[in-house]
Amino acid sequence: MTSSPTLLFLNVKFFFNQRTLKVGTKRMPPFVSSPSADADESEFSGLCIDLLRELASSLNFTYELKLPVLHEGWGIEDDNRTWNGLVGLLHKREVDLVVAPLSFTPDKSLVMETTVPYYHNNLAAVFKKRDPLLDKWRIYMRPFRGEVFLCLGVALIVETFLMHMLAWYDPTVYASKGNKHQHRIFPGPSPDDGFWHMFGVLLSQGGSTLPESCSGRILQAAWILFSIVIGATYSGNLIAFLTVELEQMPFQTLGELLNQDVYKWGTFGNAAVYTLLTESKNPVYRALGEHLLVFARSDPGVISLNISEQQRKVRGGNFALLVESSMAEAWTRDNCDLSSVVDTDVSFPYGVYLPKGSDYTELLNDFILKIWEANLASKWMENSMADSNICVKDVVSDNPHIAVADVQSVLYVSIVGMVLALIALATEWLVFKNPRLREWVTKAANAFVDGFQRRHVSDNEDASVTEDADLKSSSDFPWRSDDAVRPWSAPVASTANLRRRLWGRRSHSRGSGITRKW
Repeated sequence: MTSSPTLLFLNVKFFFNQRTLKVGTKRMPPFVSSPSADADESEFSGLCIDLLRELASSLNFTYELKLPVLHEGWGIEDDNRTWNGLVGLLHKREVDLVVAPLSFTPDKSLVMETTVPYYHNNLAAVFKKRDPLLDKWRIYMRPFRGEVFLCLGVALIVETFLMHMLAWYDPTVYASKGNKHQHRIFPGPSPDDGFWHMFGVLLSQGGSTLPESCSGRILQAAWILFSIVIGATYSGNLIAFLTVELEQMPFQTLGELLNQDVYKWGTFGNAAVYTLLTESKNPVYRALGEHLLVFARSDPGVISLNISEQQRKVRGGNFALLVESSMAEAWTRDNCDLSSVVDTDVSFPYGVYLPKGSDYTELLNDFILKIWEANLASKWMENSMADSNICVKDVVSDNPHIAVADVQSVLYVSIVGMVLALIALATEWLVFKNPRLREWVTKAANAFVDGFQRRHVSDNEDASVTEDADLKSSSDFPWRSDDAVRPWSAPVASTANLRRRLWGRRSHSRGSGITRKW
């Protein structure tokens, strides 16, 4: 009668048979946490501790935790090819296995073995949020991006120019009251009048006067429709910004972190992230690593192994710590003033590590695969996160009232408007009360008008010879004043004539009967 091996070796089913194993680990929430530096093993918690307890229960062993010296960290290889830190404990056989958030790299494969991964992590940057009050003054600019405001300004200028040109070339802009004659005598509405008219339409606070010409009315109708859509879009977004508080991220990706100059960054020295940044062939990660080494020359603390020191640097502001995504999530849960950006292009697999050539690798692989299939690692991570404070901030403001900080940008606009108005008033007094300066402005304006008139006559010389000859005869138009029929080539005698001829203002005598129409 033959017996199975299980019956011959009865202790096989007991696995390690309550053997005490020395297990190396390192504090790194949420994988390994403890209330204090001298806490008892029973007070340790986290994903790695839950995994270790499950393995101990299933494989029938007990364990003792052993932590590396703080300054040695995870472990690096010196010139003598000797490892220190957590890897050194395993290499020197001071521990039987390592259960910690330690990434497996090719250089470590020479001194230790790893099981199949029980968890995968991503790369993340954790940093302090900007003070929302710093950007409150820009709240009325936030509904539109800067390029939208730029396009609106360009559109306003173009529309003003087109309206002025239509008024200039349309023959029905100026008419005589009580007379059937209609001629293009003056250039049309002044550019500044057209600008304020179009600006008022854009703000839905002006533009009640319709242009006289059909072309002008079509242009204004299109501009009014455009202004209605823009105004409705801006108003809707503004209401959302006033009632919903959205987090303003200084950067959205690690590439944007690299291209800004406000935040510096760091990581835990000799960790997997440090190895990735200093040895990666990816241009973004390589550039991050190069800048990291530059930062480390002036501030060695950016690659410190001390968690508390790195947390202090992050809370100090203008500093981003590159860590695994699970640690970043744990930190942001505990600190409402912290935020993080995750890069899913990088994955850090975590496994159980054993000495090179260990006989227990396959045994542990089988149990870890069962844990993976049961999705226990994700449940343990959720439990570890549940132990920390959940910082959830209501998206909708609790206070429905608008504070002074919310409307400060409008106050700034009012103050700027008052200052500009005073500057304009002072400039006008300076120009019109100073004879020499007024004379200089008049001469400059005359030169501009004469040049513009010469170009205008040259462009229309062939088509308007007969009309120009008729216009020079004031007997054909007895309803016009002498100032109004001044030939284009005649010099401008005064600022009033300049304004009348160039901009079509009502500076003529009241008895002339000439009225400007849009």
